[in-house]
Amino acid sequence: MVTFRRLTLLILFSLHSVSVFAKTTTLTICEWEGYIMPWKNEFQAYAKERGINVDLQLHPEYLSSPEQVFNLVRGKFCDVITPTHNYFAQRNNQLFRSLLPIDYTKIPNYVNVSPALKKLNYKKYKGNNYAIPLLAGSNGLAYNADKVQQPTSFDVLFDPVNKCKITITKEQIAANLYLALLKSGYDKENIYDMDKRIKSRGLNDPEIQSNLELLYRNVCTQDRFWSGEADFSKPELLYGTTYWFGVATAKRNGINWKIAHNVRSTVWLDTISFVSTLKHSPDKLKAAYILADFMLSTPIQEKIHKAYGVVVVNQKVQQELTDLSLFFKDTWLWKPLTTRTQGIYHIMHNKALNSLETVPHKDRLSPKELISSLP
Repeated sequence: MVTFRRLTLLILFSLHSVSVFAKTTTLTICEWEGYIMPWKNEFQAYAKERGINVDLQLHPEYLSSPEQVFNLVRGKFCDVITPTHNYFAQRNNQLFRSLLPIDYTKIPNYVNVSPALKKLNYKKYKGNNYAIPLLAGSNGLAYNADKVQQPTSFDVLFDPVNKCKITITKEQIAANLYLALLKSGYDKENIYDMDKRIKSRGLNDPEIQSNLELLYRNVCTQDRFWSGEADFSKPELLYGTTYWFGVATAKRNGINWKIAHNVRSTVWLDTISFVSTLKHSPDKLKAAYILADFMLSTPIQEKIHKAYGVVVVNQKVQQELTDLSLFFKDTWLWKPLTTRTQGIYHIMHNKALNSLETVPHKDRLSPKELISSLP
């Protein structure tokens, strides 16, 4: 009897130990800031309900450019990454070749993704799919609704009357080139492949560089461009470009900025992808699929929309844009850039940027201001 009791206690202790010390699967996340990690605790509970303990570890650097995304995936620094849709086919499909094909049947909430997104081809390579749509926006035109009326075009950014009253991105420079190209009369279908127009250190149409420099001069100084998300905190600002996050932040801070949805603009879509090393770890792969399902769930998509004001992909979520088929029209989606086009855009951007002051204009006095300041 004593032996039987000891054996029973040993079994119970063993079962308790297994439950307490159950294996935890760790996923390393490479993300644009705020995409996945803010919901870490909720995801861990979601995964546990599905029979797995998962910890999410954030890569030390947030995503900032396509070059960084390529290097992170190729170097296998993460398990799950959130690339922008036009990165996949760049560099001769380099990103595709370092990712794992996605099986949508393992993501129950994928059924709620808008049909307009399911039809897009950015994610397809050799018969497989490599991305799960997550959230989207545009290189939108924003305005301070307390100070100006809703604009009707991007021309307000080029108008000299608005000098030092606008802000645009400093990192995703192609978006600025798109504005200069559209201002120069180029059609939206032709702004992504400019190889045939390249000449030494520029494009063969001088109006493009001229409009880019006009745009940058209206920003005024290098410190007034935004990085990460648009910063609309400066009281003198009237207009700016935004990937939508900046407007949501401004509203939370009590500043009445809005997006001019009547002004059509180029569109971006951020996604979730799995790095190819997951195929060697069944537990990690299972955790990655659960994470993707969690991020597409209605409660989390609603929270993303509320927090950032962006377009979410779950069609059950109530949002300002109701017809996503128009928003995601293929002609407006960012397209992959050739290496030559990317290179020339960098040259043109640097030329326009380096022509600006590196210190705020307010710190430098004009001759008239200097004289008036003398005792």
